[in-house]
Amino acid sequence: MEYREVEYSVVQLPEGNRWRWEVRFGDGKTKTGVTPVSRAVAIKQAKSAIDPELKIPHGHDVFKTSGRGRRGWQSTGHMQSDKTSIL
Repeated sequence: MEYREVEYSVVQLPEGNRWRWEVRFGDGKTKTGVTPVSRAVAIKQAKSAIDPELKIPHGHDVFKTSGRGRRGWQSTGHMQSDKTSIL
């Protein structure tokens, strides 16, 4: 699977009640973990391991503006309007 252009995998261990996740960064570095909770939790943990390596603040909805490595990350921000227009 891929998150923010970083490959990760989640597999169920033979015992059947634990999930192992692994993140593989482009520089050869890896991070791994195991959770007994669920596949969804393992995916969340893998994604949470990626953001700090990319220097992205936790919980930010971001997009990549440049195709070069870690540069170009910006907050998308969300604008809301109190005005309603009727056409």
